Amino acid sequence: MWVQLSQRYFSLVLGERWQDEYDIWDCCGGTGNLEVGLVNKYRIWVSTLDQQDVDVMHERIKNGANLLESHVFRFDFLNDSFDKLPQGLKDIIFNPARRRKFVIYINPPYAEAGDIRQRTGTGQNKTDVSVVHSTYDRYVDKIGLAGRELFAQFLMRIRDEIPSCIVGQFSKLKHLQSPNFKAFRQEFHGALEKCFLVTADTFDNVKGKFPIGFFVWRLGEGTFTETTADVYDRNGEFIGVKTLLSYDNEHSINDWLIETRNRPSMLQLGFLSTRAHDVQDINTVYIKRDKALIKSARGTWITDANVIEAGVYMGVCHSIEVDWLNDRDQFLYPGNGWNDDVEFQTDCLVFTLFSGANYVKSADGVNHWIPFTEEEVGAKDCFASHFMGDLISGRAVSTKPSQTGTAASSMPPYQVELFADARDARPYQASTLQDSKTPSGESNATSRPHKTVNSVGPVKNDSETLCLCVKGNLSPAARAVLEAGRELWRYYHAQPNANPNASYYDIRLHFQGMKKTASGKEQMNATSSDETYNALLANLRAAHKTLAAQIVPKVYAYGFLKR
Repeated sequence: MWVQLSQRYFSLVLGERWQDEYDIWDCCGGTGNLEVGLVNKYRIWVSTLDQQDVDVMHERIKNGANLLESHVFRFDFLNDSFDKLPQGLKDIIFNPARRRKFVIYINPPYAEAGDIRQRTGTGQNKTDVSVVHSTYDRYVDKIGLAGRELFAQFLMRIRDEIPSCIVGQFSKLKHLQSPNFKAFRQEFHGALEKCFLVTADTFDNVKGKFPIGFFVWRLGEGTFTETTADVYDRNGEFIGVKTLLSYDNEHSINDWLIETRNRPSMLQLGFLSTRAHDVQDINTVYIKRDKALIKSARGTWITDANVIEAGVYMGVCHSIEVDWLNDRDQFLYPGNGWNDDVEFQTDCLVFTLFSGANYVKSADGVNHWIPFTEEEVGAKDCFASHFMGDLISGRAVSTKPSQTGTAASSMPPYQVELFADARDARPYQASTLQDSKTPSGESNATSRPHKTVNSVGPVKNDSETLCLCVKGNLSPAARAVLEAGRELWRYYHAQPNANPNASYYDIRLHFQGMKKTASGKEQMNATSSDETYNALLANLRAAHKTLAAQIVPKVYAYGFLKR
């Protein structure tokens, strides 16, 4: 099906009579699958590495395949000299005029020196597959890591030794989008005339759900920066278009987050792992309580000074539903629009609190991620931290250090001076998302003064109080998540021996427990035997999914992703 479609795309670029006007060489032909549908056997050449495949094609020719036996031959394209080619093919390749009417039509192998399984310790390195070829030695200094990919070696030799020809190639999208292919893109000159994308698992022996494209290049001047690709579903039906970018002139979302690292802060809330910034590696974006808990940690500490940006990072990355088409998309440095959208920021923060990628555990350090008060959830003892509850409720969050010897000296630094004097330095006992009452009946607005601001960004008043006023900017979807979360917390704290400082991860672990995988690793069970818990978690996840759907359009609107 895709072979037939690719030949239609040649017609769109080269004209309906292209097979009578252009010579064609499939230089990694296998058993000749690409040649099905080609009609002019006198202008078709097919070579392949294995003599066994040549024998298969010769047998097919005897049984009626539309090829010439003399035009089908063994040739190692990544190692052999063109002097070994049949004379008729050499006459084309070494003639500049004829090369302009010459098509290289290939589905090259996608083997690489190392894949994601190898990089994460679950597979084996394939270095010998790609680096033993003479083309690797010839081009590695020019194209760097891209040289570890066989299809890149095919394309570079074609560009170098068969200039000005037409190339039609099936491949993954790395040569267009991967950061490792930046040097390749600078070397591979030509115009991308037309392309389409399909899901990889429609190809034989491919199980992954990622895009494979067919690309028609006219080699010459120019480097790839952007194109619009046609998209087809697994049945061959056209379903739309997608913009493909090189990203070479774009800054990543990691560059944006890095700018928040050095802000003065008093509190470390956790460490945000940001090993990758593309959709396919989204599982490398998560939060743990301490950097030391993350193997080969790359990322940023989340503090009281950048918690909003960290929440936006998590919301942007994990609200996107991964599918085969967006698999290679990269998260980018945004425009300024997000800065003024307080509702978006608070949506992302609430999303982060209840994200499955928030692995904060109270056993790893003080849990600053509880968005409720003790009374709201019926906790049996005080929380060690009220940071997130204060932030969500709109109360001031102080970063002024406590004074040694005062009644508040044992409290976390952000909590000091929230009250008029030290005798008020105690946990909040009666707080909701609305203005609450103190035990004496006074409004928190008077007993716990704070500076109200109109944005979520860090603002300090004269007493060094950091006030990130979230309360008035919660969307209905964010409130629904908090309400569902509160019900789950309340049910947990009704259990015997409930940990007052339990995190969202701790609560799920309490009810679901752990199991060992076939590889011997521990993994949380998917469900619990407690049906009440299952129902509460389902409600929370449904609200969380609704909140994600509200975030997604703004991910594109503010430039974190491009469609």
